[in-house]
Amino acid sequence: MKGIVVVVIFVLAGILYASAGNDSLGITNVPGQKSEVVAVGLSLVTTVVPITAGFFVESEENDVGFWTLIAPGIIVGPSVGHSYANQWGRGLTTAGLRLGILGAGIIGLNLAVSEDDDISGRFGDALYVAAATILALSVHALYDIAVAQESARKYNESLKASGKALIIPRVDPKNKSCGVSLVYYF
Repeated sequence: MKGIVVVVIFVLAGILYASAGNDSLGITNVPGQKSEVVAVGLSLVTTVVPITAGFFVESEENDVGFWTLIAPGIIVGPSVGHSYANQWGRGLTTAGLRLGILGAGIIGLNLAVSEDDDISGRFGDALYVAAATILALSVHALYDIAVAQESARKYNESLKASGKALIIPRVDPKNKSCGVSLVYYF
């Protein structure tokens, strides 16, 4: 259990650090362009780390820990890059699609097992349903990770397309000063 908590803390800290967009002082947060590499990296890391951790905690008595880590990794993980790029609609939509695929797979497995009284028929049908569900989830998650850079690119183009004026508080501990900056994005 302690291992799960440590993994979750490190993943959350990594997400917060990478998505903060801090300057060299690490104090001010100036809204600006989003990195395509960070968008893909966040999607990839928040997918791979929970899934990998889930396989490490898998055991006969700890099935709940396995699914507690795997499910968020496969459903939410690939959408994190879209959320980082302020494409919340796309991130939530794709996470919802993966949740729907998982739900359809679970329903399909229940139907495959309960329809036939023949043990071998049930196993064969359930195996096909499970394989189709895993394939659909994997392909959709990989596609979502691959196009996360497009969300960052779209966000960056939206900054260029219309001007945006921002008033940003500034703090400089080196010179012991603070102030306000007016930033305009074209």
